[in-house]
Amino acid sequence: ASALLLTIIAIYTMWGGLIAVAWTDTFMVIGMAIASIYMVTQIFTDISLGEMIQQLRAIDESYTQPETSTPYGESKASVFLVFAYAMIFSTALPYMSVRFMAMKSGISIARTGIYTAVLGCILSMVPLVGLYVRLKNPDLTTADNAMPWYLANIPPMLVGSVITLFIIFAMKSTANSILHTLSTAVSHDLRQALFIHSHPPGKQVLLLNRLWVVLVAMIGFAATFFLPEVMLNFLGIFSSGTLMASLSGVMLVSIVYTGTMPGALASMVAGAVTSIYLLTSGIVGWVEGPLLGVVASAVVYIIVSMLTKPKNA
Repeated sequence: ASALLLTIIAIYTMWGGLIAVAWTDTFMVIGMAIASIYMVTQIFTDISLGEMIQQLRAIDESYTQPETSTPYGESKASVFLVFAYAMIFSTALPYMSVRFMAMKSGISIARTGIYTAVLGCILSMVPLVGLYVRLKNPDLTTADNAMPWYLANIPPMLVGSVITLFIIFAMKSTANSILHTLSTAVSHDLRQALFIHSHPPGKQVLLLNRLWVVLVAMIGFAATFFLPEVMLNFLGIFSSGTLMASLSGVMLVSIVYTGTMPGALASMVAGAVTSIYLLTSGIVGWVEGPLLGVVASAVVYIIVSMLTKPKNA
């Protein structure tokens, strides 16, 4: 089943490109937003927010009065760092935002931001399903099974099936985006290396891009058999957080200060090393590590650029 799904994703990415990814994401996000509204309406029709909080407190007081923000961080306030993380994440990693921008030419960035904010607020209500299932099925030991249990037991079968379809689309759209980004980046670098003094025709470029989509998909599929599930989940956080820490210093600081090439390279190394060390050591939460990496990246970018900038510049 996973091979079939990945094959469909690879073919879709190869022939559809970024515009296909954008429309898939649009369909998925709208569907998940409608599903989120339905689930929240169903939950609070069955039980009020006050009753839910009261019953959760009776099961475990830490549900309503947590002592830490683990896994975001040890402090209670660490959970709010997610807002800063999300903003920098979408700024530094273009594949998280460009998908919506590819729907049509001339789209307004400000309008897209408003749409994204509204949809983000709606989708942020989905975790309420986990709390609701905790009340309905206290014997459920694995948190990841909360949504499958809810869809199988609470809504009508047709509604549950449609929501499941949108969840599959969410998985597909994320895979589409990452596959498109990785293969395009590798293809571009390889093309620059092979055709230094020439410009290959469009058909050759397209063929090379599609070839790398297939190769990256095969590598990803093979990795699922050899890497444990927990490592795959960790790599998702680890790689994106480290990439964010590497790029954000240069991208954000360069808005107000233009540095040098050595400063940019040193900034990327500093951000990556800081994020990797903090994430692997467990000293801080998975949100705090990359954010501190961003700070280190920005500081190093400014300092090294000041030291290496020509005096007459």
